[in-house]
This record gives sequence, C-alpha cells and structure tokens, in this order.
Amino acid sequence: MTNPVWTLYTRRFGQRLGYWLSALGLNWRDTSTSNRLYMVYFFAFWAVWAVAVFALLGGWLSAILNLAAKAASPSEVALGLAELSLVGWGLYSLWRASRRSPFVFTEEDAHLVCMTPVSRPGVALALFLLNWYEAAFPFAFGTIAVCFGVVQAQHTGTFAPEQIFDYLWYSLRGVTLMIPLHLGIQALAWTVGALRLRGRQDYPALRWAAPAVGAVLILTPLSLPSTAAPLARLLTQLWLWPLNTALAAGFGPGGGWGLAALLALVFAAASLAALVAATQRLSLSRAAQETTMQSMLQGARRFGRADLAEALSLKERLGSGRKPSELLNRPGSWALFAKALIQTGRAFSLNQIVTWLYIAGLSVGALSAPNIFVKLIVGALWVLAVSNAGTVRLRNDMANWWVLRLLPLPAHEMFLAEAAVPWAIIVLVAEAAVVLTPGLALGYRLSMGVLLPFLVASVALGAGADVLRQSRVRTLMVPALTTENVAQPGLWGLVQGLASAAISVGVLEWALQQPSAAVWVPAAWGLAFLVSQLNLGSALTAYRWMH
Repeated sequence: MTNPVWTLYTRRFGQRLGYWLSALGLNWRDTSTSNRLYMVYFFAFWAVWAVAVFALLGGWLSAILNLAAKAASPSEVALGLAELSLVGWGLYSLWRASRRSPFVFTEEDAHLVCMTPVSRPGVALALFLLNWYEAAFPFAFGTIAVCFGVVQAQHTGTFAPEQIFDYLWYSLRGVTLMIPLHLGIQALAWTVGALRLRGRQDYPALRWAAPAVGAVLILTPLSLPSTAAPLARLLTQLWLWPLNTALAAGFGPGGGWGLAALLALVFAAASLAALVAATQRLSLSRAAQETTMQSMLQGARRFGRADLAEALSLKERLGSGRKPSELLNRPGSWALFAKALIQTGRAFSLNQIVTWLYIAGLSVGALSAPNIFVKLIVGALWVLAVSNAGTVRLRNDMANWWVLRLLPLPAHEMFLAEAAVPWAIIVLVAEAAVVLTPGLALGYRLSMGVLLPFLVASVALGAGADVLRQSRVRTLMVPALTTENVAQPGLWGLVQGLASAAISVGVLEWALQQPSAAVWVPAAWGLAFLVSQLNLGSALTAYRWMH
C-alpha cells in the first residue's frame, strides 16, 4: 500500500520541479515522442551552457585565487571556503531551527496532515528532503565554480576543451563531499528543531544552541597558544578536524577521496537517522501553528507577489500569532529594555548583519592602520557607522513620540534603556575585532578592550544628543508626519563623536608609550568614562529641552 504522506509530498516535489523546468523551457509532463526528443536537445544544450558558464566563472575565480597564492595554494583556499560555508550554513540553520519549527506546513496541511494519525517521522523526513535540495543547489553550483577556478589556476593559459576531464573530475570530488556533508549538517540542525517540538513540552535552552556552538568554535582556538593566523586556527581546530580532514581529501592534492566520500555518506545517513529518532514525538500541531504564516510568505515570494509578501512579513514582524514574551513582565524602565531586545530579535535581517560586519571591518582597519592619517579616515567612518547603528532604537521609538513622552519613567533611565541593546551589540562586535586583528600586542588588546565600552557609549550618546537637538515636538506629535521627520545624526553629532573618540583613544595611545604605563592607562580609562558621562549629560539636556 502506498504511503499517503510520501504520495502527497512526491507530487509537491514534482510540482516544484515542473515549475523550475517550465521556467527553463521544458514541459516534463508531456509524454509525446516529439517532446522526448526535445528533452534530449534540452539537457544537451543546458549541459554545454553549464560547462561554458563554469569555465567563465572559473577564469575569474582563478585570477582571484592567484592573487592569494602567496598566502595559500588555490586548493587550500577552496578547502577554506568549503569549510567556512558549511560551518556558517550549519550555524544559520541551527539558529533558525532552534527558534522556529523547520517543518513548514501550509494552511491545508494543518488540517489534512497535522490533525491525522500519520507517521511523524515520515512527515518530517519528507518535509526535510523536499526543502533540502533547494538549499543544496547553491552549494553544488558554488562548489563546481570554485573547482573550475582551482583547476584553471593550476593550468597555464585559458580553458582548453581537452582538459575538460580534469575540470569534471575535480568538481566531482568536491560535490560528492559537499552535498552529503551539507545534508548531514542540515539534518542535525533540524534534529534540534524537532527536539524543541516534542509534545507539549518546551525547551527554552535549545534556543541558545547556535550561539553556544558558535562561541565554542570561536573561543576554543583563540584560547590555545599558536603562531598561526586566527582564521587558520579557526578552521583547523579540534572540533572541526573531521570536517577539515574530509574536505581535504576532496579538495587537496592527497588521496583518500573514496574513503572520505563513503564516510560523508555514513555521516549523512546517521544524521537522517537522528532526525527520524527525534521526530517520534514531534508535535505537528505546534509546528503548523509556528509556520503557517511562513508558508504563505514563501509562496508569495516564489510566485512574485511582492506586495503580499511585504504585508505578510510586516504582520509577522509585529508579532501576530507569536507567544507573548515573558520579558515584558518586568516593571519600570526594564520594560523598555525588554522591548528593545524583542524588537532587535524580531527585526533581525541581512541588513543588520551587513551593518555589524561593516563596523567590525572598520574596527580592524582602524586598529591595524599603518599611519595616523589612515587611522583618522577609518576612525571617522567608524564613528559615522556607530552613530547610525547606536541610535536606531531611539529613532524608531521617536516615531511614536506621543507614546514615548507619556511613559512615567525618569529621562535618565529611559534614555539608557533605549541605548543599551545597540550599545551591547556594537561593543561585542568591536571586541571581536580587537581579538581577531593580527599583529597587536597583548597589552594593547587588553587596554583597547577595556576602553571600547566607554568609546562606543560616547559616540552613540553624542549621536543621540544630536538627534534630540534636531527634533521638534510639533512634528513628532503628528502621527502622519512622525516617521519622515525623525532626525538622523548630523554634522554636530559626528563632530561630537569624533572629538570624544579622539580624546579617549589619543590619551590611551599616549599612556601606553609612557614608562609608567601601569599608572597612566587606568587614568586614560577614567578619562574615557568621564567623556561618556559628559555625552550622556548632553543627551539628557537635549531631551529635556526639546521644543
């Protein structure tokens, strides 16, 4: 007897596959003789097209790999990219699966599947495979492109058709390792998501699985003495040794590819077995409750309904259908801090990640600048970036000024609650940059690490004071005009932030060069604290005198 679950999801797989094939010009449901002959031409054409595209991409990538040839060979660079992509995707998948069900059900499934006594592992496995292949395709495409680039970098001259076997063989070695490893890593992430949805029980600790794993992967190599670069220590650490060894068999010049591919398949099978075991008590109703909106959003994006997708995304961000947060049970100014935490988590997006990476890159650039002129330029860009990122919560809440102004909270507590979450994130990003920047002395790292919280606070508070000075109550009290009339950090905020940063960092640099640095460095920290307090006073004064 045919399993109805697999029949349902096999048809959906056929529908998705037919959708993508029809976009490329093939109706795979047509069984006529002419269409079958056309299929031969169709696949031959796209095979030749794929080889031509990968050869073109390989030529570009080989030029980039040759630039990095002094630091590492092309195959080592490819190995590092493969490992970073798998680890990054694994952490991202674990983050999503531990906070929202990875098993996405449509509204119809909520009634047809989730309310019937079907096999939970069968449903979970079918949903996993239905969603996995779409996520695996970019990895396969990128692996083949990088493999073509590596082979091209190893050959002199341009792409030659007689060398096609070398390109295909190296690509095959890479893909046969990347795909099962990707499947196994994603299956383990979904296993954590399934454990969180067992019956009616809730396991809040699982929500911190991704941050915990990320912290272990970052702190473990940094805590051990080594002369290697931080990135090399990160990729070759103990926890990632099996992954590094398996990928080295495919991308490196050594042998062992067959055994590594076999072990990768065993890892994928074991991960799928763990997923099946974890879904024995999977609550399909809880999964459907968490993901019905997500299914509608995915469908709207897949079929180009941008307006519907935007409306659904806004509704989801506003918290419709979410479990109320327990953070909001706290009294006083803690409620504002809790609100900022919830808003930051629910508004988490790629733009935020890019902003934090930009600040981290500027931090590294300022710390490793070769001269004072470059340090000043990069530092000014850093101050500007921190000014915008540090006032994001304040500017968002000022768009609802008629609510914010009526809160029965002291101005001091309210302003600190608004700035606390962006300040903490920026400090963590900057501290990571201090740790990872190569070539810095230990004393300088420690001194700058202590200074950074005061430095970030001074810049963010200076920008916040400038936003408040530019704001006008008569426009903020009109709901229709509020959003577009919320001020941005301007020239005076930039000048105030630059002056605060220059004083704090300049005095610390001077103190580190003194013979009695042990006395002067704490004095520099104290001065940085005093500067941050002056900026806080400036912001509070601007808040009280808004007109």
